[in-house]
Amino acid sequence: MPDQLNGDIFGALAIGSNGTLYAVDKSDGLFAITKAGKELWRFELESSSYSSPAVAPDGTIYVVDYDDIIYAIDPKEKLKWKYTTGKDIGYEVVAGIDGTAYIGSVNSLLAIGPDGEKGWEFTLPDAVTKRPSLAADGTIFFGCADKNIYALNGDGSQKWKYNTQGYTSAPITIDASGSIYFGTFSDSGKLMSVSSEGTFIWEYPIALG
Repeated sequence: MPDQLNGDIFGALAIGSNGTLYAVDKSDGLFAITKAGKELWRFELESSSYSSPAVAPDGTIYVVDYDDIIYAIDPKEKLKWKYTTGKDIGYEVVAGIDGTAYIGSVNSLLAIGPDGEKGWEFTLPDAVTKRPSLAADGTIFFGCADKNIYALNGDGSQKWKYNTQGYTSAPITIDASGSIYFGTFSDSGKLMSVSSEGTFIWEYPIALG
């Protein structure tokens, strides 16, 4: 293993079921290391990347690069497929239990199937603010820069949306009952809770000081 990488790591690490760690170096691409810190392999992306990788249940690693390409790479460093989105996308991809890759863009949420084909695209009036969160029942939650939280069904249809009157800048947190929790910022910040059906539960204002 070299003494150092050539670039920088901006995203979070992902862990495979066997304990292998995956990270993206801005210049060197995706690399895999053991829990003991031994490098297993590197996969060079076509451009630089600030991505946080995601690992699907079958071990496939998803990652994106600066050219807005989504890569699916198997645990032995083989490219399974790559999908060119043709639009500005985020750096955080999420893997569903069926291997679907979900990622937000400047005006939509995309679902790319485990075969590398686009399953659906949900059009939005503004950008997805952070990676989506997946509930146990398959519901997909995410915040949008239009100050709404969206809940989608697994087929990409809208379940509901909830106006937060503020911007969200972090992934949605989901509890065992399906209720969601998130923070907002605008003129003043607050913590909020909304039910799995999209109804208000509570909010807690946070004073700016």
